[in-house]
This record gives sequence, C-alpha cells and structure tokens, in this order.
Amino acid sequence: MRVVSAANRYLSDQEPWKLKDDPDRRDAVLHTALQVVKDANTLLTPFLPHSAQKVHEALGGTGVWAAQPELQDVADLDIAGRSNPILTGDYTREQARWASTPIEVGRPLAKPTPIFAKLDPALGETGPEWAPIAK
Repeated sequence: MRVVSAANRYLSDQEPWKLKDDPDRRDAVLHTALQVVKDANTLLTPFLPHSAQKVHEALGGTGVWAAQPELQDVADLDIAGRSNPILTGDYTREQARWASTPIEVGRPLAKPTPIFAKLDPALGETGPEWAPIAK
C-alpha cells in the first residue's frame, strides 16, 4: 500500500490536469501513473484476484489475468479413502507473472468504471446488518 500511497502523492505533486501546455510532460506523468497501477495490480493479485481481473481489463488487457481460486478435494496419498481440501486454480490460461511488465505507450484503455463499491460511512458506527457492532 506504500507504493499506492506514493503514486497518489506523485499525481498530486505533478498535477497532470494542469499540464495542458506541456503535453509531453503530462503524458509522461500519466504513463508513470499507469505503470504503477499495473505493477500494484500484480502485487495485489494474490489478495484481490477478482478486482485484479477488473484492473487488467481496465488497462486494456484481455483474457484471464490470474486463475480464480477454487477449493477442490484431492485424494490423500497416505490414507486410502481420505481426501483433503486444497486451494488451486487453472494456472495454464493465466497471464499474471510475478514481474513488472511495461505498459505500452499508446495502449487504448477501457472507459473508467468503479472497481470497488463505496461503503456507507455509517457502517463504521453500526457495522453491516449481518455483523453489527456491539455498543
């Protein structure tokens, strides 16, 4: 999250929305910001796999970014008739790699849409209906 925080600070400091008279600088700032988003997506994929897929698509990616986790029972090799649950996924079709990959200059992006739903601030006081905060 420090990387994300630093990227937010970078955008605030550089103010690309004020750089219309310097398009080269504006484009460099925005490209840097998009690269950070792409790299942060890689770092957060194991923790937010469904959201990571949405970010991948928002950055113009297609196909499966990372295998969606699924719980499967597998036979125990030591005890006949016993099985154990394992967390796995179809890793053969995924594109995610534990590395920074450059975002191409000029890559078309999807129209921005919210990836996370904004929570009602009152939930901080009450909690959700299924898990209320005791007073």
